[in-house]
Amino acid sequence: MWVIDNQDYLGKLDGWNRSAQFADGLFETMRIHDGKILGLPQHVARLSNDLARLNIQPPAGDLSDLLSSYAHTMADMSHVADGVMKVIISRGDSERGYGYHDEIKPHITVFYNQAAQLPDSVYTKGVDVVLLQTQCAIQPQLAGIKHLNRLENVLAKKELGTQAFEGLMQNHLGLIIEGAMSNVFFEHQGQLITPKLTLSGVAGVMRQHVLAFADKLGVKIEIRDISIDELAGFEHGFLSNSVMGIVPVKSLMQRDVKIGKLTMQLLKAWQSGVIYE
Repeated sequence: MWVIDNQDYLGKLDGWNRSAQFADGLFETMRIHDGKILGLPQHVARLSNDLARLNIQPPAGDLSDLLSSYAHTMADMSHVADGVMKVIISRGDSERGYGYHDEIKPHITVFYNQAAQLPDSVYTKGVDVVLLQTQCAIQPQLAGIKHLNRLENVLAKKELGTQAFEGLMQNHLGLIIEGAMSNVFFEHQGQLITPKLTLSGVAGVMRQHVLAFADKLGVKIEIRDISIDELAGFEHGFLSNSVMGIVPVKSLMQRDVKIGKLTMQLLKAWQSGVIYE
């Protein structure tokens, strides 16, 4: 096929990256500390699972070793030991059209940034969370996967603007799914409650760490559908993702909430690194 890219005529090419053509791929965002990936086994497991679900050929070699080498190279070359690494794995290059050959090889791109430092008040006082109008699509075949089509999150982030730190997204059934950039948890009567992600949303790695650590603590965990109407009854809440860790909520839909005991326990476990063990 013949290609013009950003007004540059490139001539006839054998193919073009399917991530650009169809968002045909997935990505993993990892926090790097002292040149090492925090929660590496969980990132590897999630990435392996998502590649299999999308029927994308995994990169050659051991995935854990590959990710570790990327982290080491990026930290060494940038002279930034504490950063955020984003690994994009596309199905590969192909001609125009949805179909692809079985022998297609994956294409990997890695980005690295210095880790942004959130104000201490984010963790000590909590953040404001609002409800957004932008919805998560219902697609069970893709639910949980961190695939490249993140247009819903882009639109949600734009809608959120500066009105709050995070905005909650629902699907058209009126079920709370996640934040624009995070998973969400609620504390209620000593229990930990988080949305079920079998229809929509992304199953984050930090979400996995939270669930595993809460289970070690003997906390009762409910992974279930959560309606918008229930939000008014929850006593405490927090957000999670691999970059910012665990962030308490101080107001939910303009209703003040206090930071819960379990939230503080999980936050301290993340800050100390115990949650990764």
